[in-house]
This record gives sequence, C-alpha cells and structure tokens, in this order.
Amino acid sequence: PYVVTESGPLLLDLYRPRNSDSPLPVVLVLFGGGWFTGNKNQPVSKPMQVQRLTRRGYAVAVINYRLSSQAKYPAPVQDARAAVRWLRECADEYGLDASRIASWGFSAGGHLSAMLATTARQSMPHDAESNTVCSVDAAISFFGPSDLTSWAQDSKRTGIASPRWMLQNLLEDGLAIDSQETKRASPVHWVTPKSAPMLLLHGENDKVVPTTQSEIMYAALRRNKVDASLCIVPGAGHGSGKYFTSEEMIDEVVNFLSTHLGK
Repeated sequence: PYVVTESGPLLLDLYRPRNSDSPLPVVLVLFGGGWFTGNKNQPVSKPMQVQRLTRRGYAVAVINYRLSSQAKYPAPVQDARAAVRWLRECADEYGLDASRIASWGFSAGGHLSAMLATTARQSMPHDAESNTVCSVDAAISFFGPSDLTSWAQDSKRTGIASPRWMLQNLLEDGLAIDSQETKRASPVHWVTPKSAPMLLLHGENDKVVPTTQSEIMYAALRRNKVDASLCIVPGAGHGSGKYFTSEEMIDEVVNFLSTHLGK
C-alpha cells in the first residue's frame, strides 16, 4: 500500500533488476482505461514494460489509482502524486534513487503522467502536500489526452461519444466541457518553464484520442522552452500497431530516460 484513501488502500508493485546494489532510477507506470476501468495488472503495464525496463537497469513501480466510479477528479491525480511521494520517502529502504523518478502512462494514464510533469512543482488547491516530493524528473505520455476541452469538442464534431461519456464520469461538471474544472484537469493548462521534460508518442490513426492532443501538448512545452519530443507513429491506432510492442519503441523510451535520468 502506498496510500490509504476513503475507498481503501491503493497498491503499488515494485520491481528491481536482479543483483543491483546501487540506487536505481525509477519509472512509475500508469495504466489506461478512460479513468473508469483497468488496473495495474494490464498487459500493457505488466509484465512487458516491467521486464524490458528492469533489463535496462531501471526499477519499475506499477500502481492502482482510484477510478471514476470510486472518486471524481482530482482523485487519480492525487493518487499519482501520492505514489511519487511514497517512492521518494521509501527510496533508501528499497534501493531507489529519489532524485531520478520518471512517469510513463498510457491513454488516461498518459494524461496522469502529463499532469505529474506539469503540476507537481506548482501549488494546487486539491493537494496540500509538498510539491517538491511529488515532482517527477521526466514524463512519458503514450496517446494521452492533454486538453480535455478541445478533446470533447472534437469528439462532438466527429461523433465519437466516448470522450464526453468518460469526462462526464471523471469530472463533477463533466457535461460543461468548457468549464474551469475541465481546464484545470487538462495538463496543457499547467505547462510552465518548470515542467518536466516529456516524450509524447501517438498513433497516426488514433480514433479515440486524436494526435492533435499530443501536438497541442508538444507545442505548449516548446513555447515554454521545456525539452520535449513528439513521435507520431505511422498507421497506428489507439495503442494498436506493432510499434507499441516493439524493441524500437523501448529503445526510444530508454534513450529518453537515459538523457533525463541517467543510467
């Protein structure tokens, strides 16, 4: 357990490379599922990413966070921040390097990873804990939404109902897609020059979260002179396509992590 909430304790699985004595950089993995479904045992989170990253010398933490059926926003962001705090506070006990923590999320988890990158060094009304201890040093978002307002508006034009339904479940005023709450729940709203470096990957043919969501995030980061990389994967959909399970993809992720966390 890394935190106890009103819904009960939330669990974190921690993996370390075998026979490693030195403090290890850590990657916090956040599953996807529209904030309303999924768990830390999903194949996209575990064991594929765990095995590949531990082989490259990284510790990996995979967490459960509260779903929208359990608590509204900002609950999942609070949980992600609590997980980073736990990793920092327990670093010595588990042989982790508290100064080298990255987040990696998929879809809704990509949104949470981007929120960690952009909000953790800022004062937020829904999280009075120290911003320093819940900040990440780098973040990766795979096909995650970054501007919930434009995502919902785009879905209205294209006829895709899922974004509006997911936001209605996630947010107290989810039907008011241009509300202040929707903006505050959008990582692009929080970008500053202090945001963590980010790697954004997105399928060219994503019909759930369009590529514009990563493009908007990338543009905001670059405007603020934050180190950012954007890769649009030709022919890929929402997490579908061989690239998202390839060693080439892992190489790109590890190269990014090595640049910002070191080996």
